[in-house]
Amino acid sequence: MTVPRLVDHLRSGIDAGHQIGAAAAWRLGAGPLQTLELGEASPAVPLTGDTLMLWMSAGKPLTAAAVLSLVDRGSVALDQPVAEVLPEFGQGGKEGITLRQVLTHTAGFRGPNLRAKPGGGDTADGPWPTAKRQALSARLEPRWTPGQDAGYHVHTAWDALGALVEAIHDRPLPEVLHRCVLQPCGMSRTYSSIPPAQLETLRPRMAALPDTDAGERSVGDQSYRDPDHAVHPRPGGNTWGVAADLVRFYDMLLERPGSPAGSGAVDICLSPETARQMTRRQREGLTDRTFKAVIDWGLGVTLNSRHLNATPPMYGFGRHASPEAFGHGGNQCAIGWADPAYGLTACVLFNGRPGEAVHQPRADAAVDALYED
Repeated sequence: MTVPRLVDHLRSGIDAGHQIGAAAAWRLGAGPLQTLELGEASPAVPLTGDTLMLWMSAGKPLTAAAVLSLVDRGSVALDQPVAEVLPEFGQGGKEGITLRQVLTHTAGFRGPNLRAKPGGGDTADGPWPTAKRQALSARLEPRWTPGQDAGYHVHTAWDALGALVEAIHDRPLPEVLHRCVLQPCGMSRTYSSIPPAQLETLRPRMAALPDTDAGERSVGDQSYRDPDHAVHPRPGGNTWGVAADLVRFYDMLLERPGSPAGSGAVDICLSPETARQMTRRQREGLTDRTFKAVIDWGLGVTLNSRHLNATPPMYGFGRHASPEAFGHGGNQCAIGWADPAYGLTACVLFNGRPGEAVHQPRADAAVDALYED
């Protein structure tokens, strides 16, 4: 299968300086998993199928799947207060917040830095113990009714979920994600954070993620590949992997025959019924206070909400996706999704962050081009 529209669009973005390279992967129906790589991983280093790219928030559904695997095991219930598992979470008005509310971004502890900037952070970068402590001690926002008010949580909710997964398994989060999600889905080239002992070995394969909002061709800030960032578990934004692996994750959610899910691994990661719960509408018709748009959610994934708004919401799935499409974007660098109506699983990764005003039409056009191809 050739994808000339997608190739032309990604090449034009490289030529314009919006990204130094891009990768895509997709599977249509029972067809083979196909991949595309263009441009550079870093200056003078070609981007290949083994290049590890930072997914930012596009990796959040992996943590959601790890949490839901605990629901499958009976270790926790969706409508159970999180504080019953993590007593330190039960402070600042969060005592009654349930796991379902956290997964649907209706919990109301976004953090102080997220009032007017959807791409902003709600906790500071830093060691994983610090991030967990900040999330668990966060206060409920004023004038917020959990389950009725909605607003995207960039990091706090995911740090709390990661802490819950660690507490129940009594193992480090990266180990749990590897055993419960990555390995069952066949995601052999994905890391929920870079293992410290492997950082120097993997660093040559880690793509730069430059800020290109001035249209510059320089690689900009390299901090994502530095030890101060790369090795810290951050379930809201520090997953590194290849495009093909993100498609394998969405294959699992579609229970696609011939994928790891179809060979029985879905029973290891998620039961079919739990996978269906994750990907159907759990939150409907609520205006998201962060994104200022009506956005429907499953459990850790967003549902196509383009038809619910006069102006397409940020991090959507383009003009051609069915209402049943679901997935998750990553801050100015990634989009991964599945469309059950067409049997499509796909992702597009960009290593260049050109600002939201450029990225949103860039990502929408890439998704549209793949559907048209």
